[in-house]
This record gives sequence, structure tokens and C-alpha cells, in this order.
Amino acid sequence: MVRWLGVRRVTEFLEQLINLARSIDPRPLYSYASYPPTEYLLPQKCRFLHLQRLSAPSADLEKYLLRLQNLADDKPLRAG
Repeated sequence: MVRWLGVRRVTEFLEQLINLARSIDPRPLYSYASYPPTEYLLPQKCRFLHLQRLSAPSADLEKYLLRLQNLADDKPLRAG
């Protein structure tokens, strides 16, 4: 979808969904997940970041997780 619609439109749509869900129930934490990973989709309305990690050798995995934490900024990160 991102290839056809573009990053901005998909990000805005995700944020609209998060806003809608929060208007119904503000208590849960809302985020999104995708596979394959779309690291460049970073909606600002998410309270945590979930990225599907790619399987990799241990040394590469550690570097990749550090990169993901950098993308998450000050938000909690869940890499599944």
C-alpha cells in the first residue's frame, strides 16, 4: 500500500485510525505493526513502536535492535 499511496498518506491514515480508537477508548496503548518492516512509517500518535525484526546472526541482530531503538526515539520499542 505504501508503494502505491505514498508514505505521507499511509502515515496520516494510521494516525486517523489511532485517533478514532482513542476517541472510543483512551486507556489502551495504540500502535501498529507491519511485515515486512516499514521503518520509515513512524506515526507520531503512537505511544510505542513495534517493528517486526528480521532474523539475523547475533552480532547483526544487536546492531539492528540498536537502530530500531534509535528510530523509536523516546518511545518504548517492541521488536517481535
